[in-house]
Amino acid sequence: LLKKGLSSEWALLKKGLSSEWALLKKGLSVEALEQHRGQHFTERDFREIRECGFNAVRIPFGYWVVRQPQAGEPYVGPALEVLDQAVEWAGQYQLQVLLDLHGNPGGESGDHPCGRANPRWTWRNWRFEESLEVLAEVAQRYGGYEHVTGLQVCNEPSEKVPVDTLVNFYTRAIATIRSNGMPASRVAVVLPIYREHRAPEIREAWVAGGHVHSGHDNVAFDLHFYHSLGGYAGNLAHARHCAATRKHGRVLA
Repeated sequence: LLKKGLSSEWALLKKGLSSEWALLKKGLSVEALEQHRGQHFTERDFREIRECGFNAVRIPFGYWVVRQPQAGEPYVGPALEVLDQAVEWAGQYQLQVLLDLHGNPGGESGDHPCGRANPRWTWRNWRFEESLEVLAEVAQRYGGYEHVTGLQVCNEPSEKVPVDTLVNFYTRAIATIRSNGMPASRVAVVLPIYREHRAPEIREAWVAGGHVHSGHDNVAFDLHFYHSLGGYAGNLAHARHCAATRKHGRVLA
């Protein structure tokens, strides 16, 4: 998935084009995109990750890697051979894999991390039913890999998505993944909260919906704490980063 942060070596991403959608709309060729997909990561990357002592990788992808993009969307796909290769190399170097549906159909927000920066986005643009279909396809395809131990159902859902709508999608996503070959005994389902301040309302909705004791085993909620990528965190001194890390540790505990 092309976006700032994941693919910042692309010159066009430094010229105001912050997403895969924008690049393709501006004339990025299919050939150039396929060349990028074939070179962005290599077997050497997985080997070096293992040599550094890590035991897992998170692999982000847009829904268009799994299935044909919707008519009118500029995305190029499917491209499952790229995801297949990443999973194979991870297994070769004894790395667990967290598959991350980073760009849902319609987008889980109007920001570039999901594939398109769209100021006119509303939460109704998120095509929830199609997202469940994509998660089912991913679970079916990779459920047989012992080292695929996690599936994240989206990346950073907008706070504009009503909490009850988000929780409903999450519970249906769990059921979809479990019924398509990824059992709780082996695969964690990751449900992003994203920003810390939204955790209480999501927790309240989760409890009120009776989901705490609904047999949702091996499910993890995901908070995103940033200590890089510019902005406020980019201006912090080392000591303040350490203090923030200790605070985040207490939150996660």
